[in-house]
Amino acid sequence: MSWSARILAGGETVRTVNCLNDVVFARGAEIYLTEINVDCDGVPVYRYRSDGIILSTPTGSTAYNLAAGGPIAEPTLESIILTPISQYAMSSRCIIFSSDRVLTVSPANENRPLFLSADGSAALPVPFGSSVEVSKCDVYADFIRIKNDKFWRVLQDKIEK
Repeated sequence: MSWSARILAGGETVRTVNCLNDVVFARGAEIYLTEINVDCDGVPVYRYRSDGIILSTPTGSTAYNLAAGGPIAEPTLESIILTPISQYAMSSRCIIFSSDRVLTVSPANENRPLFLSADGSAALPVPFGSSVEVSKCDVYADFIRIKNDKFWRVLQDKIEK
């Protein structure tokens, strides 16, 4: 499963990026909490006050998502995993959404810039007043399996190192 992140300004698509592992929304180089609104299918979910959030695919769940305390998902699942990064709240929790959902992420404070990075690419600014829609992409990546290693065995080896 891969994703598409569309940066929207004034209802128009400004830029689209596709990714396989994760889309990270973060504060950039400044040292402050950013405020991020997240909606699911047009319904407000939460306003995060944090260093950022990670929207991960199951494929990407064992990378930055795992390091930030997010859940590990079997790669055969189709889902969107939302993991806050150093959230300023006692009730910080990950949320797992169905892959057919559309998540809309937007900066909640005009004085706190927000940046987007897809699969570790160069950060793109998300200006106040704009938003980013993250949804399942029409393009799929097919992988060739060279080894017959089972996911859980490979994961255990990685964690033990």
